[in-house]
Amino acid sequence: NQCARKNPGAHMNKEMEMTWLNYYECPRCEYTWEDEWDCQVDDDCPDCGCRHIGPSASTEIEPAQ
Repeated sequence: NQCARKNPGAHMNKEMEMTWLNYYECPRCEYTWEDEWDCQVDDDCPDCGCRHIGPSASTEIEPAQ
């Protein structure tokens, strides 16, 4: 099962109904960020490059129309 980062500017397919806003905090540098995905997936820290950080929280959101 592949997860895809959401592109807010792209046309959304009606079948891609579930979108998650994932919240992350890097355990190495404590940088926090959020990103939209179609699942609750690990991400890499955009600040220091620490890999495979699981979301600290996730919220289901409506996809862009």
